[in-house]
Amino acid sequence: MPVIIFNSTHQALLAEKALEDEGLSIDIVPLPPGLSADCGLAIEFARPDEPAIKALLADRRIEYRGIF
Repeated sequence: MPVIIFNSTHQALLAEKALEDEGLSIDIVPLPPGLSADCGLAIEFARPDEPAIKALLADRRIEYRGIF
């Protein structure tokens, strides 16, 4: 499953709340091995939800480091 990684815990928690409020199915998981970010959290999601997730994060101005 793909994950979104963040440079701050604050941004990860904002994203979690925004995505859950929109009814998207996500899980907060530890940063997967091999990925590097200043935040130790990642959000796991289903690949078909990626366009909606990207749009929501952009709309809410929630910064993320990348999707892997």
